[in-house]
Amino acid sequence: MDDDLALQGGHTILYAADGKIRARLRDFIFAEHIIQEGDQSVLAGFHAMLDRLDREDYRGKRSAAFAFIEASTGVGLEGDWLDVEEAPVIILDNWNPA
Repeated sequence: MDDDLALQGGHTILYAADGKIRARLRDFIFAEHIIQEGDQSVLAGFHAMLDRLDREDYRGKRSAAFAFIEASTGVGLEGDWLDVEEAPVIILDNWNPA
């Protein structure tokens, strides 16, 4: 199973497997109301990180996204990857839970 865990410009994190987007969490940094789509159980660890942060801890929310991606995929990320406006970061991993 090919899994993608991506952080996209616009502050959206998504999880895809088998060529389909399984879960998406939009506007998790600045918006009052996060938009959730799909099976949020795959993003449970990320939700837990966000729940521990103050509502206006924007840097913390971004750091949580990086930490969640690193923990989920084992791939290290560098913060300057997102310094370009609307820059997508896509992590491909051949993780198989079986």
